[in-house]
Amino acid sequence: MHLFQRAAYEPLPVEEKLVDQENTTVRIKSSRWSKKYTALIVTLVSLFAVLPLLVRAKVWTTSVTEEPVEDSEKLNDYLARASGDQYLLGVGKGDITGPVVEVEFMGYASLSQIGTGLRQRIYSRSFIIGNKDTPTDRFVYLVLDTQSGDTAIRNGILDGLAALGDDYSMYTQSNVAVTGTHQHSGPGAWLNYLLPQITSLGFSPQSYQAIVDGAVLSIQRAHESLTPGYLDFADTTVSDANINRSLWAYLANPASERAQYTDDTDKTITMLRFKRASDGLNTGILAWHSVHGTSMLENNTHVTGDNKGLSSYLFEQAMLTDSTAAPGFVAAFSQSSVGDTTPNVLGAYCDDGSGQMCTLENSTCGGKSESCHGRGPEFQKLDLGVSSCYEIGRRVYAASKSLYTCPAAMGYSFAAGTSDGPGAFDFTQSDNDTDAQNPLWVIVSSVIKAPTAQQKACQSPKPILLDVGELDTPYAWAPNIVDVQSLRVGQLIMIIVPGEATTMSGRRWKTAVAAAATNGSITTSTPKVVLGGPANTYAHYLATREEYGVQRYEGASTLYGPNELDAYIYLSTSNIQYLAANSTTQPAPGPSPPDNRNNSLDLIAGVVYDTPALGSSFGDVTAQPNASYARGDVINATFVGANPRNNLAPGRH
Repeated sequence: MHLFQRAAYEPLPVEEKLVDQENTTVRIKSSRWSKKYTALIVTLVSLFAVLPLLVRAKVWTTSVTEEPVEDSEKLNDYLARASGDQYLLGVGKGDITGPVVEVEFMGYASLSQIGTGLRQRIYSRSFIIGNKDTPTDRFVYLVLDTQSGDTAIRNGILDGLAALGDDYSMYTQSNVAVTGTHQHSGPGAWLNYLLPQITSLGFSPQSYQAIVDGAVLSIQRAHESLTPGYLDFADTTVSDANINRSLWAYLANPASERAQYTDDTDKTITMLRFKRASDGLNTGILAWHSVHGTSMLENNTHVTGDNKGLSSYLFEQAMLTDSTAAPGFVAAFSQSSVGDTTPNVLGAYCDDGSGQMCTLENSTCGGKSESCHGRGPEFQKLDLGVSSCYEIGRRVYAASKSLYTCPAAMGYSFAAGTSDGPGAFDFTQSDNDTDAQNPLWVIVSSVIKAPTAQQKACQSPKPILLDVGELDTPYAWAPNIVDVQSLRVGQLIMIIVPGEATTMSGRRWKTAVAAAATNGSITTSTPKVVLGGPANTYAHYLATREEYGVQRYEGASTLYGPNELDAYIYLSTSNIQYLAANSTTQPAPGPSPPDNRNNSLDLIAGVVYDTPALGSSFGDVTAQPNASYARGDVINATFVGANPRNNLAPGRH
């Protein structure tokens, strides 16, 4: 059975210069398992095993059945031959779990979502791609199981790499990209700016250091594993792992532009495979796919990697018994045009007993946001989203086997939240009228920082709730300086995004970069462009101008005004020449963002009391499980446990 038909095959060429980086720091103008899915798993395994890298982006067609795959001759033939030019490749993984109890989670901005335990450890996964003949010509792409990349985290990683000595001196701000999977179920209190720190009670050195140390370790392991190898590239679609949670805003984009696409979200999963030249074994995969890390619900308080962490886990577990995979195989699922996507693919419904769907325009039920919640594929199980998380993660795993910007500001619809996590107050999405809101919030907003007339005009039609870009007490609340970074390997160009691009924003950006690369002869082949983030700092959302005008959550959270996307596209395309094979220079770095690691607030109490009861020791079993159980029974065992914050146990898993 042939799962894939290819029109042509050509390996990825090194070209004259293998790896280029473009890194520009800019200041924003200022005064942020069921049987029915078995075929999908078969598809991914086949995709991983037999697809070589296409240079000219030929179309792959898929024919999927539930019959077993017997294609070993093709697989062995493929693994036996060298595929294209060689690169210097390394992969690595490090534990970044941090404190799993007594620290607020990062993502939903909910003060009540405080960690009470651990469901799944979280990791940093690192990928190094370099020029085999010029070893210092390389870059690092990190995928953290966190809400985003961040300025403080990135600075800590760079400091950690510098401390490792001269062998790591080639890893700098210009070639280290720190992306996050955008999961909403991990420890918070590690971000650089005040606004996201508020709901996690400040900055926790313990939470922060766990991420930094694990990320540095993952780069170390990738660096130590560097070896000549080959890259394979393939993409396919995942039709049932995301929907558009802000369809009303998406429909505001021009009909002619929407008509160019079949779907209202990006359904493509793009995968880069790393293969060792010495023995033909595969060492890892790096995939890009767009879906929010909100399968785990707002009332979940156990640390997990959400759906992308689950996809990575499933892939890595499958490779443990795969004869084509090397020991230490690393699988990462990077985020892409995530802004308006949701894994709650059944839609948003009112939890008020009516059984009605939330309103399309502003995601309300009876004019209120609180009872509007998105439903994942297994929502009826009422298990905090665990089953839906598994199902979405499994689906993605299976499919992959003259304009100016403004100081940062958050709009009123930011406080309304989304159908993935509604806001706690009386705000609704798609509302540009401050008069329709509770007057208390007008007062609160003015007391914190009343926006100037110039700022109001710049951000219009966004009504400003929090003028965070002009707040710097006790330190900056949100980024006004962000890194705009691009990386290239062969014909694959990676746009590193400091926020959450919506579906159409991502499409416009990728289309513009591809056109600029083609017109500028940056690659010798048709460019393939991917978008990865949120990376290097968290600059919230990135909506199109049309979506911004609708002012749903994503538009209200587009920090720098309606021209933000155009500014990013301009910076990427105007600096595209630095990615050319014959380029020997880099763009001027621009100003550096503030580093708030040493002056951030820390309001998280220490461990007050932690000792076993008299006559017992940590680890003692106080209630043994039964000798046998019937199918479906709940197995219980009770141990004498310690506070997990006393020992994060890094590197033991």
